[in-house]
Amino acid sequence: MTGGVFVLDTNMLIAACAHRNRTVWDAAEANFGVGKPESTLLICVVSVEEFRSFAVHNKWGSQRLNDLNAVLDRVTTIDIHD
Repeated sequence: MTGGVFVLDTNMLIAACAHRNRTVWDAAEANFGVGKPESTLLICVVSVEEFRSFAVHNKWGSQRLNDLNAVLDRVTTIDIHD
């Protein structure tokens, strides 16, 4: 399947960084091509802050924080008023 445009929520961002259980993200990649380089990934600015808050609350280490930043570098953040 070729890439497309996807609007992700906080849960999908967390799934993208999962190390042990990537079931949700792997299914999205297999069924929809979410992880393909040609896919456009969009997230709401609120999801970015929820994602960061989740990481802090769960005391993510440096590797997980690096994964978080890599995911955020890959997505386009949209304003909730757009």
